[in-house]
Amino acid sequence: MLLSLFYLFVKCGDLTLSFPIFPNNIEPTSHVLSLSNVVRGDIPGYSIPVEDALMNAPDHTDKFYRVPKIIE
Repeated sequence: MLLSLFYLFVKCGDLTLSFPIFPNNIEPTSHVLSLSNVVRGDIPGYSIPVEDALMNAPDHTDKFYRVPKIIE
């Protein structure tokens, strides 16, 4: 069993050496599929008061949420 695994490992190594690692005829891409963003116009609207936003917050100071420190 161990010998057959070693044989497979050697054969796979031989296989990867027969192909170029970085072929020159392929253009680099950042995304496989083309991307398109669908955005709507930025229209200012009504927002809730700070007091209502902080009403159910476990902890807050002035008009900010307080969260536990996670980085020491």
